[in-house]
Amino acid sequence: MNRAAELTVVVGERDHHHHVPLYAEIVRRAHRRGLAGASVFRGADATARQVQIVIVDAEPRVRAFLPEVRELSGAHGVVTVRDVEVLSTLLGRR
Repeated sequence: MNRAAELTVVVGERDHHHHVPLYAEIVRRAHRRGLAGASVFRGADATARQVQIVIVDAEPRVRAFLPEVRELSGAHGVVTVRDVEVLSTLLGRR
């Protein structure tokens, strides 16, 4: 059993950061920081037009990334962190 933190960021599909989709910029920065992985999910409801970014990594790494996420998302999104149990991973061990 491995404990980790799950960071979830929900932003609008049309939200941008310097002409780049906000969700893409968050994922780019997560990869640049070496976080284990980031998944992007688009809302199934065409009227909602929301994008959810989910990142799972060790809690200290996730918490260290939070200020950058807050700066990027500002008033545009919802940011949550929760404790999770990682049962298996397809990513290489760190």
